Amino acid sequence: MEYFVQQLINGVTLGAIYGLIAIGYTMVYGIIGMINFALGDVFMIGAFIALITIVLVGMGGITWVPLALLPRHWLRRGERRNWARQSR
Repeated sequence: MEYFVQQLINGVTLGAIYGLIAIGYTMVYGIIGMINFALGDVFMIGAFIALITIVLVGMGGITWVPLALLPRHWLRRGERRNWARQSR
């Protein structure tokens, strides 16, 4: 039973990630009318930064994932500030 519950959680998590990516593609396609495959890079950068942070800090467990995502959040905020300055 424990194995089933773990696989169920894994499936729901992976499905949620696929859903977010699909919604992102749908929004981009609806706005500009063409598929932009660079959206996958944004998700992968966030995932790799989180993984590297978890490995370097030596944390484990699902409770530390939000803490591992903080560097990606800071990077994204810096990118937005950069874009805002360039658009002025």
